[in-house]
Amino acid sequence: MTKNMNGITQINGSYSVLQYDTSYDPLRYGTKARRKVKYSYHKKGLIEDHHLIPKEFDEHHLFDDINFHVGCSNNIYILPSVAYRESIFNKNINKDTIIYHSNHRLYNSFVKEKLNNIYKLKNIEDQKYEFILFLSYLRHSFDHNDNYIKSLF
Repeated sequence: MTKNMNGITQINGSYSVLQYDTSYDPLRYGTKARRKVKYSYHKKGLIEDHHLIPKEFDEHHLFDDINFHVGCSNNIYILPSVAYRESIFNKNINKDTIIYHSNHRLYNSFVKEKLNNIYKLKNIEDQKYEFILFLSYLRHSFDHNDNYIKSLF
């Protein structure tokens, strides 16, 4: 578990995202165990699970090559909901700097373009390397309320 700069506790798996096996990830997306842990740290209705790599790309050809699963806990980022913005639980002084979970069509387009570019790489090791860098970039961007990523929501 880690906390981002907004004080939101994140659930992180301790496995390689490129050698995914559900038996090593009890806190993957949609499990009762994940909900139990998530709501022990956060009030229900004020946070939402966000896929760093959106669910709609679950069958992207890149993932066949590199063995990645969009439901893995390392691909899920807990974002505050829009209701959290005015909640008494939001202790952030500058509420406008936070990325809130909302419609993210532009974000999905951005991710799709990046995934397609990574898939075009001929060497699978290069694909893996670039994908890990991209996933790390996304997590870091949400951890620090990156302005560009925020503009896509």
